[in-house]
Amino acid sequence: MNCPQILVFFLLTCSAILFKLYYPQEQGGSIIVVEKNVGLNYGLLGDNLPSPSKVISFYKSIGITKIRIFDPNTEVLNALRGNTNISVIVGVKDQDLAALAAREEAVKDWFAINIEPYLADVNITTITVGNEVIPGPIGPHVLPVVQSLTNLVKSRNLPILISTVVDMSNVQPSYPPSAGMFTPQAREQLVPVLKFLSQMNTPIFVTIYPYFALVSNPDHVSLDYAIFENKYPVFEDGLMKYTHIFDASFDAFVWAMEKEGVIDLPMVVAETGWPSAGGKVKFTNPHLAGTYNRNFVKHVESGKGTPKRPNSSIDGYLFATFNENQKPAVDCPQILVFFLLTCSTILLNNYYKKDGSIIVVEKNVVLNYGILGNNLPSQSNDISFYKSIGVTKIRIFDPNTEVLNALRGIPNISVTVGVKKQDLAALASYDAAKNWVATNIEPYLADVNIMSIIVGNEVIVEIL
Repeated sequence: MNCPQILVFFLLTCSAILFKLYYPQEQGGSIIVVEKNVGLNYGLLGDNLPSPSKVISFYKSIGITKIRIFDPNTEVLNALRGNTNISVIVGVKDQDLAALAAREEAVKDWFAINIEPYLADVNITTITVGNEVIPGPIGPHVLPVVQSLTNLVKSRNLPILISTVVDMSNVQPSYPPSAGMFTPQAREQLVPVLKFLSQMNTPIFVTIYPYFALVSNPDHVSLDYAIFENKYPVFEDGLMKYTHIFDASFDAFVWAMEKEGVIDLPMVVAETGWPSAGGKVKFTNPHLAGTYNRNFVKHVESGKGTPKRPNSSIDGYLFATFNENQKPAVDCPQILVFFLLTCSTILLNNYYKKDGSIIVVEKNVVLNYGILGNNLPSQSNDISFYKSIGVTKIRIFDPNTEVLNALRGIPNISVTVGVKKQDLAALASYDAAKNWVATNIEPYLADVNIMSIIVGNEVIVEIL
């Protein structure tokens, strides 16, 4: 019928993006993270978010292996107990830094309360000291806390890295990348931290958002250059060719470090993503958000690194799991990675029981499964995903052989099969209908739970 595209709770901003990010091409339909170097930021500044236990269960169901939280939230850490296949970066709150920098005993107390209780059964890999507080009034507290925590974990032979998170505002200028240089305040506050991290061979965590480069200079920065869609280099910096902003930003930070004598320090992308709403409306929508994040994952998956570091694969975390409606008002639009309230919260709230197990809320709910798209996952991947979230009933619009073959041996998913309306005239005779069933239904009766056949789709009001 003549109507706009309908969003139910799966849609390209949810299912296709999720599938593209989480399904390999050839893994027998199992759900895994495409690239082990991609993680998720998990913030909790919202009053409409699922419980941490539900979120961790959902992460497990789709194969998330790395997350970052911004403070040692007890509910999240308790939900992670026993889930050692999910590694976690734990942040030290900005407001705690001054007290921790003043006394080493305060650092020991903080560790004993916030980290120690979870060491046995939570895979804590990193502690980040502050979030983008350099440069600024809190910035000078970062180094002493990093040093104290490093001494503490080393004294106990714990495999936990200690670092901090900084943003690209520390680098001015940043174009071309080889001109990258730290600002005077960054040189004062950040460089000592970088030199200490270099001694420890611990990565620095940097947030990179090409969106801001685009909206701050739209006359000279193209959208394709910002979202990894360019196929050819946009500019050359000496022998290095740059096709997208992300690599240029990453390398500008590397150049700035090298000018301070910090060579070969690993970099992890603490946050990257693209807005789905707010900000410059022209550049903020779910399609662009999905495109950027899909392409970021592909870039990481390629293992090519950046022009400055071509032999070092990128390690990064997408921002974020949810749009947090209680985040402080700043000049920043809502960020959608590939989950969003239209995807995660609805899916989580509808597919989880209170104990965190995944079920369909109501057994009488059927999921329509259309495949008229050139950017969809394979049918075997789709069916595997349906299984993982407890879908028990689906409807397809024609006897698609790939879907029906993917359903073989999965009797807990029943399927309603449609007869294409263009076939109806030819099937009006008994023999024709018999042949259609023999061709399209009988080969699957032994091991596919075909519940019903629907003849046509909204054809009563049409003239065939």
